[in-house]
Amino acid sequence: LLDAFRKTLAFLEDILRDSRVTEPSSLNLALTDGATTMVSRHGLGLAGPPLALHVARGVRYLPGRPPRFEPAAGGGGVLVASEPLFADPAWEEVPPDRIVLVRQGSGATLVELGS
Repeated sequence: LLDAFRKTLAFLEDILRDSRVTEPSSLNLALTDGATTMVSRHGLGLAGPPLALHVARGVRYLPGRPPRFEPAAGGGGVLVASEPLFADPAWEEVPPDRIVLVRQGSGATLVELGS
């Protein structure tokens, strides 16, 4: 699935180039098969980094005022968002050209787009 996701991003890049699209493009996309989820932070022709993407790993979300995270048992949950939903040190910015790879029962890892 990861290989297919990478190939899809490369295919989209080819379509944009072949169509002579010159405007900058952010390709923050998500894909899931129900057991694995992938979210990309990628861009083409941008003067700076692509649109932001953030992840909180190994946490459990506790709603309330204010909302917060607590460490989750067994490595726990993962939240991915364009921007942190609230102030909490668990949020980390995903570096450009990375994929957040979430596997059921294994938590989340950041993998390079081209590897």
